[in-house]
Amino acid sequence: MDLKFGLEKCEDSGAVFTVDHAGSELEISNASCLEKKQVVWLEKHKDEVIFILWKKQKLLLETKKVFHDLDLPWTDEDFKSLSTIELEVELERALPLLQDQDLLKQVEEARKYRLYLDGQEAMAVKYLCNRAVVEAG
Repeated sequence: MDLKFGLEKCEDSGAVFTVDHAGSELEISNASCLEKKQVVWLEKHKDEVIFILWKKQKLLLETKKVFHDLDLPWTDEDFKSLSTIELEVELERALPLLQDQDLLKQVEEARKYRLYLDGQEAMAVKYLCNRAVVEAG
């Protein structure tokens, strides 16, 4: 069985895999969902599975950092839905943007403006809540 296919089959069963920060231990949440043959397969291919998952985790962290630096509105689900190859492509497309100083200035201005608007919205909500309490009381 192909490694990626085997891993997908295990994940489809409901198992969730993570690798420790050192890249040496495989952690499995919801392992009781795995069938006996899947457990045997994982035991046989543990080192390869750890390598694949650790590589993807490192790539995922790097991609998230770059996208955060560019203030791109991606969620964890957006990132997790991508394969390793797709993550590599997105990272390759985004990295050159970090070299564009004009773009980074625009990103910072947009971030500050968004934070300002978020603060204004929070103040408006607080005002409306206080007003509702006064009117009700």
